[in-house]
Amino acid sequence: DRMKRIVLIFIATACTALGLYAQPAPTYTLKSCLEQGLLNNYSLRIVRNEEQVSKNNATLGNAGYLPTLGLSAGYKGTIDNTETKARATGETTKDNGVFDQTLDAGINLNWTIFDGFNITANYQRLKELERQGETNTRIAIEDLIANIAAEYYNYVQQKIRLKNFRYAVSLSKERLRIVEERYHSAQYMKQQELLHTSRIQLNELMANKDVDQPFIIQDSLINVTASLNFEELWNATLTINASLLRAEQNNTLARLDYKKVCSRDYPYVKMNGGYGYTLNKYDISANSRRSNLGLNFGVTVGFNLFDGNRRRERKNARIAV
Repeated sequence: DRMKRIVLIFIATACTALGLYAQPAPTYTLKSCLEQGLLNNYSLRIVRNEEQVSKNNATLGNAGYLPTLGLSAGYKGTIDNTETKARATGETTKDNGVFDQTLDAGINLNWTIFDGFNITANYQRLKELERQGETNTRIAIEDLIANIAAEYYNYVQQKIRLKNFRYAVSLSKERLRIVEERYHSAQYMKQQELLHTSRIQLNELMANKDVDQPFIIQDSLINVTASLNFEELWNATLTINASLLRAEQNNTLARLDYKKVCSRDYPYVKMNGGYGYTLNKYDISANSRRSNLGLNFGVTVGFNLFDGNRRRERKNARIAV
């Protein structure tokens, strides 16, 4: 009975596999798998979008180099009960429901001229993040290529092993050895599962809509390059490895963060200016209205005497470096 169950499972599995492969299936080479994966892989598309975001952020305005310009308008009304006492005569005058109004509109400009090198460090940091965005995309591309190539040849390997198990099963049938047939049948079915898993993973890497889509692999052998040289590979790794480059960029970012914290030890200089119109209406004043149209400007120089977080942030920034 146990032998019959094994044979039935084997037949059912084989029929399922034949049914899948009977459908039209694309033929893949390693090159076509890489092209499809680089075009459609979702993780890579996300990294590319993040790279574009870092490019959009690396601007002078985002770093704080440029002034801010705003347009504002407002209205204010007050209704008061007033009591006025004249100094000369001592006479007291009371007025109820005094309605005064103020209307203003203008353009305001604010510009940080110097902020202890904080703006410079911030711009350098944004540019470094832009470069790191490019590095992250490069790493994602290299990882995807490595994963697709590894899974492609893993599929080839699993297919070779499946062929070997199929041959072993046929031999055991010919010899009518029940124990050996039971072992090889189980190994054959297990190998089919491994091949199926590899197919799903390769479809996922290429972002196929149907991760269970059958396909045909053009290669049937794995050719190993015998000319690989360790010293050449090691030297190339130290020179162009993207992960090492990203580590160096992280170190640069940490140093810039430390510079930003230290910038608080310097004074700051800010300039402001504006051009506007103001209209005041008085209910009981000697003048019924007054209007102003003109320019205003000023400069502010300051220094932060105490910041409770500065010492903690400086220590953390030094640790990060």
